[in-house]
Amino acid sequence: MASVEKHGTSVDRISTSKRIDFTTMIPTELITEIFLYCLPDEIYIDPHIREAPLLLGQICRSWRSIALHTPKLWSSVAIKVKSTHNLRRLLFQPFPVGPNVNLQDITIPWAQLTHIMLPCELLTSSPISLLRQCPRLMECVLFRSGPLYDDSLKHLISPFVLPDLRPLRIELEVHSMETLADFFDALVLPTLRTLTIKYGHSNNNEWPQSNFISLLSRSLCHLESLTLIGIRPSEEAVIRILQMTTASLTTLEIDTGFTGICLTDRTLDLLTAHDPLSDQEPHECLAPNLTRLSLYRCVSSTDRVLSKMVHSRRRGGTSGIARLITLQIDTVFLHNHPKDDWRILQLADNGLEILRVY
Repeated sequence: MASVEKHGTSVDRISTSKRIDFTTMIPTELITEIFLYCLPDEIYIDPHIREAPLLLGQICRSWRSIALHTPKLWSSVAIKVKSTHNLRRLLFQPFPVGPNVNLQDITIPWAQLTHIMLPCELLTSSPISLLRQCPRLMECVLFRSGPLYDDSLKHLISPFVLPDLRPLRIELEVHSMETLADFFDALVLPTLRTLTIKYGHSNNNEWPQSNFISLLSRSLCHLESLTLIGIRPSEEAVIRILQMTTASLTTLEIDTGFTGICLTDRTLDLLTAHDPLSDQEPHECLAPNLTRLSLYRCVSSTDRVLSKMVHSRRRGGTSGIARLITLQIDTVFLHNHPKDDWRILQLADNGLEILRVY
């Protein structure tokens, strides 16, 4: 009988131990760190009930409390609108109470945001109006098919500063290019390091190069990477940009698409490093820190001029000139310049990374 009672006591003890909440034995700080490691890898999190952070709040009351009181779990969000047409159709269905689907009703703490990726479907006002509300912005990506600038802002005389914005990427459609000049004129970007502008149409809209050059001059930024796709700046503008960024530029990509040529022997000569043993008329080499160069459908030069420039940036002993690591060039150019093609192949054998674009 005593043995049975002892066994019953042991069972009660085990049963009681199973009801212990072991999460209370782990420090909240440690649980918080574990929660952060549970977040999806995406930069902007698409909320889902079967993934963190929403999933964490469904386990138990203590986990829900910790999750809700951990701001880092909720510091980014992706809002996707697959079809605004379907949303409008939904409003006309015979529901007892019509659903209220209005993105303008969402309160977004713009002043707190540091990273923004804005597709055109979500922009209810011009991007420049939103950027004015983001003084802490550090990274920005804009996909835009409409105007970049609102005419109602014309009364704002002086440009505004985004003191911490380093990478800026703008992907434009036809109606956006028309307001790109005003967009440039409204900004001061003193810490801008990477700029990518991509234009999605092959027709040659006027590129506001003077406004862009004014932006660089006004910002006094040390631009390290510049990518222009679907845009044809003048050769004068390219040279001016190289002069203004000569001390900092490490990556340059120009792809004019089908809009025409913008680089000739003149620019390639200015990018060629001086050889003290053979050059009779030495000149200052532009962009001496350039290590990655991509030129697509934008060069019309004498055969061997391009390869001479590349070779000058590969040879050792050239004081103050960084070694070119990567060259991307279109195959049409190489086909029409056999001497350049042959010499560049030799440079590839010596370690230069060559990417041929078809």
